[in-house]
Amino acid sequence: MRLVFFLAAYIAVIPLTGAAQHPIEVQRFAAKKDFLSALTTYGKMSSRKITPAAAVAAGKSAWALGLPQIALKEFDRALLLSDVSGGLTHAEKSRVLFSQSIIEFQEGEYAASAVQAQKALELINEDGPLKGQILMLLGDALFFLEQYKNAEEKYESSAKMINSENDGDLYYSLGRCQLRMGKLQESKHSFQQIPLHHEKSPAAIRALAQIAFESNKFEEVVFWLRKGREEYKDSFLDSWVDYALARSFIALNEFEEARKVGEFAENRYPPSDSWYVLLEAMLEAFEWDQGNKETEEISG
Repeated sequence: MRLVFFLAAYIAVIPLTGAAQHPIEVQRFAAKKDFLSALTTYGKMSSRKITPAAAVAAGKSAWALGLPQIALKEFDRALLLSDVSGGLTHAEKSRVLFSQSIIEFQEGEYAASAVQAQKALELINEDGPLKGQILMLLGDALFFLEQYKNAEEKYESSAKMINSENDGDLYYSLGRCQLRMGKLQESKHSFQQIPLHHEKSPAAIRALAQIAFESNKFEEVVFWLRKGREEYKDSFLDSWVDYALARSFIALNEFEEARKVGEFAENRYPPSDSWYVLLEAMLEAFEWDQGNKETEEISG
């Protein structure tokens, strides 16, 4: 880590004159994943010798070494040099802008990320996987900017182009966006497109349970939460899950199941846990109501 910080300071202040380094050396080092050598060689190069391709290689190397601001700077340099003297195709420029958009997104600069993604899209004429990936990233940036309608449109456009290996991430993002918009059925459909063993599956199953809960579809709540505990136990051992299960069992007149949930929860959560407090109060009210009904039946 100290070496990386030293390198950042070194490249920032070193005069770009001196040793006869060649741009192709930077590209070769970067291609071999020797990113430190790539940046060191680049830093010693005369500014007059820097090519767009060398600047791109330096940007990628800086990014790989955890130096996002240097990466952005060198990507900017590559685009500027290409605008002046050529050297990058439209497709290559689009990839550079896409890289900048990713970095800005990773840094939490969602507005800047959206701008760079839009610029990248303007350089692509044909639909395809790259355009699909850029659209998905633009959708993510717009989502965090709370521009949900625009984000949904970008996700839906991306779905027509993106590779199947990215479907799970895309449909999770789309479902999350639609959920924020209150489009429960559309959100449900999107979450159901995610493969069972995708890394987003636990979150998708929980979202499906939440949608069912908000829609008072209690059989579906039980189905999804049991599915979650069966497939991803560690992701479904929290108090909301037990509250939702107990509430659903009561609504379905499965009183013994509701009591079992209460007994299970009693030994798992601290008394101050908010969902456990609601669960306990709900079960107490249920037992009180059941007791009153039994008294009325006896009296009658």
